Amino acid sequence: MSVDWSALVLALGVAAAAPGSDPARDWAPMRFGDKAATEYRHVRDRNGAIVEAHCHDSASGLIRREPVDLARTPILSWRWRTDRIYSGIDEQTRDGDDFPLRVYVVRDGGWRVWRTRAVIYVWSGAEAGPDHWASPYTDRAHVFVVRRGAAGVGEWQHETRDVAQDFRTAFGEAPERVDGVAVMSDCDGAGPGGVSAYGGLHWSTP
Repeated sequence: MSVDWSALVLALGVAAAAPGSDPARDWAPMRFGDKAATEYRHVRDRNGAIVEAHCHDSASGLIRREPVDLARTPILSWRWRTDRIYSGIDEQTRDGDDFPLRVYVVRDGGWRVWRTRAVIYVWSGAEAGPDHWASPYTDRAHVFVVRRGAAGVGEWQHETRDVAQDFRTAFGEAPERVDGVAVMSDCDGAGPGGVSAYGGLHWSTP
């Protein structure tokens, strides 16, 4: 299950309307029609606030409006963990487009929905394959494999990406700013799912 642009833009608007000092309140739900929702829990571990995703034949996400000057701070870092990867599916097709962990970075086109762009970072279940590809749902989203295979399952993994460079790779140019970050754990086509978690998302200079 990949991004639904109307749901994404609507969720960005909700996230902008109700920020708060409580990190849990800064995230807005991102739903996809009648799909069952993944259960997200805002908890803390010894390293700070995290979002736990409990996936049960479900597909939904959380989005946080976070305007970022991509020229100044193009580097996004985060940590994530999952207890299960999905193997035996073709992730480049609509039927196989399921991942236990996704991090989206979104450039909001506003009412010009066709100008919305996103890069999507995933943990792939495939041991080998291409490093990136256009989403099977829309050429306005591009998938980048940050981690692949079973190595490290069940343990926190720390990731860093140059988002500006990834936008250039995907779309030929980088926007001056991006407008939001989303997380999504979906398992509506890959079986029973499992428990994943996200934490420590932050931007920095090169």
